[in-house]
Amino acid sequence: MDSFGFYNSSIGLNSDTVSVIAQCRGDVQLQACRDCITNATRKILEVCPYKRWALGYYDRCMLRYSNESIIGNVANQPGRILANGLNASSSDEFMGDLRTLLESLRSQASVRK
Repeated sequence: MDSFGFYNSSIGLNSDTVSVIAQCRGDVQLQACRDCITNATRKILEVCPYKRWALGYYDRCMLRYSNESIIGNVANQPGRILANGLNASSSDEFMGDLRTLLESLRSQASVRK
């Protein structure tokens, strides 16, 4: 896991390859991020045993694994959705951070075209 709370990897050979991607929210400290990924790993394997792919969103992180390449492939149909109905503690700060994030992503995407 890098210092930005992002990790991706693949292991295996040919059709026996599994890929994983993990990411934490930007406001989560690195150790809390690692703890979330550890717990998410346990939970996703408990809830989705023997599945070829799974996608889990948790309070502080998300985890996805698949028997297909993940990078560049969108997962948009999870089988189970659990939503957190709580609001941000400071909506102005949240929206400012979101705007900064989206502008950064837009800039990065335009460079990679």
